[in-house]
Amino acid sequence: MRCSIPRVRETVAALRAALLAPPDEMAAERLAAHTPALQNAALDLERLRNDPVLRTGLTREELEALARELRAAARLTAQGLELARGMARLLAPAAGYGQDGEPAPLKLRGTLLVRG
Repeated sequence: MRCSIPRVRETVAALRAALLAPPDEMAAERLAAHTPALQNAALDLERLRNDPVLRTGLTREELEALARELRAAARLTAQGLELARGMARLLAPAAGYGQDGEPAPLKLRGTLLVRG
């Protein structure tokens, strides 16, 4: 199981690279492509947390490096979310304003398909 931490770090590095890539019309698909690997990484970490035998070969440096990379990915994700919210606020005046003076939510046209 020692190889799981490097595999998780590779997964996080790939996500970080996708988050840092210039936005284009394929950005959402590029990010969504990382979902299965991220789910597997989360399962690996859960197994590692729950099984002391699996943790015996890990070094503190490996875990600290993983924690740094996870914090960096979390910051990038949070910044992207704030950017999206800011853009929505800029675009919202096209939909008018609510009684509280805030921009009204955009009325989106389209559908969302979720498969699971």
